[in-house]
Amino acid sequence: GQQRHGGSGLRRHAAAMAPGGGAAGEGRTAPPIRLRMGSWDFLCARSMEVSWEDGTGVRKHWSSWCDDEFSEPSWYEAEKLLPSSSTDINVRFMVRGLGGPWDVCQVDRRRDCCWVLRDGAHVSESIWFRSGGMGDSREEVDAVFELCGPMQACYIYRAWDAARPAEVCAQPWEHWEDVASRPPPEARCPTLDAADGAAPIAVGLGNPKVYCICTTKRVSAALHALLAVHRSTMQGLQELDARFTGQWLGVNVGNTASAGLGIASAVCAFHLPPVGVGLGIGSAALGGVTCAGDSIADRAHLTDLKRQLSRDAWNAFVVAELLKEWVQARQSVLAFPSRMDSLSVESELGSARAPAARGSGCERTWSSREAQLGFSIQVRGEEDRNLTRGSSTARCGPSDGSMPMLCMGETIDTSLTAGAVVDGVAVAGTRIADQLGKAAAAASQVLGIAGVLISTGFAIRGWSTSKAGQLAVRERLAELSSRVLQIQQLLAGIDRLECPLCADYVILGDTVQRCVHGLHCFHAACFRQWQQRCVPQGRGLSVEMTLGCPECCGPMEYETELLVALDL
Repeated sequence: GQQRHGGSGLRRHAAAMAPGGGAAGEGRTAPPIRLRMGSWDFLCARSMEVSWEDGTGVRKHWSSWCDDEFSEPSWYEAEKLLPSSSTDINVRFMVRGLGGPWDVCQVDRRRDCCWVLRDGAHVSESIWFRSGGMGDSREEVDAVFELCGPMQACYIYRAWDAARPAEVCAQPWEHWEDVASRPPPEARCPTLDAADGAAPIAVGLGNPKVYCICTTKRVSAALHALLAVHRSTMQGLQELDARFTGQWLGVNVGNTASAGLGIASAVCAFHLPPVGVGLGIGSAALGGVTCAGDSIADRAHLTDLKRQLSRDAWNAFVVAELLKEWVQARQSVLAFPSRMDSLSVESELGSARAPAARGSGCERTWSSREAQLGFSIQVRGEEDRNLTRGSSTARCGPSDGSMPMLCMGETIDTSLTAGAVVDGVAVAGTRIADQLGKAAAAASQVLGIAGVLISTGFAIRGWSTSKAGQLAVRERLAELSSRVLQIQQLLAGIDRLECPLCADYVILGDTVQRCVHGLHCFHAACFRQWQQRCVPQGRGLSVEMTLGCPECCGPMEYETELLVALDL
């Protein structure tokens, strides 16, 4: 049941791979491998299982169900990034539940997803990448898998490799019929472009000193590009936070209005029942519309959040791999001091420290139940009198004059008796209906009051708490801000952080001043001189504008700080 698709010669590069995943002939470094799992439905919990060879002879395994990077397992979506040098990559999927887990079985996606059977039994689906020859080991991979189906019949509904060139034929496991929703090719990472533009990795091969200098230039350029990516992500998250705030305000106003209508409905139910019913219907309708709008907005905002964080994580992963190469290059230089001047290399490179940061996300779902109240009434009647006596046939003749009078008397007596019974039944029915009406009115009042209390509780809770999605956005913003400061410290440690005003290096011992949103870093003295120079020369800038950031025009922090003294 394993599918080993080794690719073809169409994917081969012109030259051999350089260390670190770059193609020396093309002068471009290969991007990381990305594997993504999505879900068409939510009928069962799923996980993506990945194993690969990391180039050291050790086979590694990863599961989205027990990923240490997240506080909770991902049931329906997952994403895994692998180094570009990884080979023999295997991807499987499993269904999680009581008595499980179970393997996701193979289907033929090009034949309406019919099951693939072997000797009458289902076959587990297993997809391989870079398991063939030299050409296959250099292929770029950005595979997307979408699963659907219940626990006992889950399968891969559609799959696609977004990194495959358009002129290359699709692999047998690939099939995504809807072209509009097919995953598009991702733009090349700006961090990789910056690194390749700074220095080709193949130039320093064989010379540890030159190789160390090249990796230093590459990682410095990539870090500057990552700063720009982080700032772009932070700007997007700040806009998303503002949208969450507007959503929070609109939802709480809607819930408050629904609670107000509910209170008015409960009051009117005692004095003006028809008006109370109308207000109650309006309260329920407004609450339903508010809840539906909130759910739709949450889905759109969380999709935007995942998209931005995925792009940011992809570039951060690239820089992490470049940092590993840089550290290895420095160790190679220090390991062979007789072949070069170590002091000159140290003066060229400086020292560096690269702290790490990671984050978590949370997700919350809500559910509601409705109850219905019904009444069943059965009225039984029993006749108390006999309406007919004797024979049902009366014979009247001209020889007997008293017979017609007797028949008429019995008929009158029977009619009076039937009328009395009908009147009694009507009175009893009226009393029962009146009692039932009172009971229904009391029940509706009780239910109305209960609904008012619930809607009021939702309104109070909404005003006193923040949305879970907004809390996740703000948490990510804090993490990105910390990463920007860490990158600035690292660049300052290797003399690669420049002040935009004087174009001189910012070192760890300098006093700096930053802007609030973009965290652009300036020498504190340079910023003061820039302010003093702008206002007297009459450039048409107000005092408020001169207090803004020269790079992004955002507000500046009022306090200065020593770069090396930052507590990260």
